[in-house]
Amino acid sequence: MPVNEFETILVRAHLLEFLSLPDRIADDKRLCPHDVTDNPTSIITIFIPGQPKRVEDYYGCDWAPAGLRNLETYVDEVTNAKRWIRPARRP
Repeated sequence: MPVNEFETILVRAHLLEFLSLPDRIADDKRLCPHDVTDNPTSIITIFIPGQPKRVEDYYGCDWAPAGLRNLETYVDEVTNAKRWIRPARRP
């Protein structure tokens, strides 16, 4: 990944106040007053010296911060994550 894309991730995380988000969005009733089952989960971990931070975002929570969802999409795009996602094989 080019350095400028990594820096963009850090800037987006900073603007989002990523470090102050709960470790699990689903555990915060302000962000997830009710959830819908059978949705995917996205996990972002940022390693900052002295304070690594991991946020687990269950997509069944409708009130997750939009900035977090945008960050997740950006990370997927710059890392070309779709290459690791394959649909289930059907007989």
